[in-house]
Amino acid sequence: MTWKVWSRRAYLGARIRVAYTGFWHDPLGRQISAAEYGALSTAPTRPSTIPTRSDTILVTSTEYDDAGFAYSTLDPAGKEDRVEFDDAGRTVKTIENYHAVNPTRFLERLPSKQKPL
Repeated sequence: MTWKVWSRRAYLGARIRVAYTGFWHDPLGRQISAAEYGALSTAPTRPSTIPTRSDTILVTSTEYDDAGFAYSTLDPAGKEDRVEFDDAGRTVKTIENYHAVNPTRFLERLPSKQKPL
């Protein structure tokens, strides 16, 4: 994973504020992470690794499946969105706020009359 780009955005208004965003890419050139540093008085130092999510550094991460499709996005709040694809690479399902569920644990917590046969 390498540091790729600093992005600067100017906000219009009574004052101009510059916000900094860093991007990291995998060896294939796909964006795997973006870190929003917000409006700082000076540019942050360029880390060689993706920073840890915090209240001051907002990190968004993307994971790719074996076919190269972006199937998982984790936002700065830790909310995961997932996408499922068919064999032709078309989106067949989008799952917002994805949570991995262990079906066995879920069934153990159901009242006995609600458990499937």
